[in-house]
Amino acid sequence: MHLTDHTQLATCQLGNVVYLVYSTHQSLAMLTRNWLHQLPDDDLRLHHVVFIPDATFTLKQQLREDQRVWNRLQSVHSLPLHWFPTEQPKLITMELPQLVAQLVLNGDWNFLFRCATAARQLEQLMTGSSSALTV
Repeated sequence: MHLTDHTQLATCQLGNVVYLVYSTHQSLAMLTRNWLHQLPDDDLRLHHVVFIPDATFTLKQQLREDQRVWNRLQSVHSLPLHWFPTEQPKLITMELPQLVAQLVLNGDWNFLFRCATAARQLEQLMTGSSSALTV
């Protein structure tokens, strides 16, 4: 499920909420200010922050410094893939023009393995009947 407004989030009956966030301080500030600080105190859902492509030490530290936000989070993860926005808000694409060259010419399967690992991590976060949420 893709939400564009924190009031929509408050009315959703989800067990898990997964935030997909670019690995920048600006993106994290927008997430905390516009979403996590807006959560009601009685919210019992499990909130997961997933940084794309990497959850750096400074980003995790920034989350820890805000105890109100940190205490609400169930987990913080890295998702080692390249995320390209599309016109479809519910779609994440891994458009990788260099992938064929890496696989065929160089025989390097590491990048494809990282993509598969990232997709598996997302799948594991959404076990049961949870819905995906992107903001």
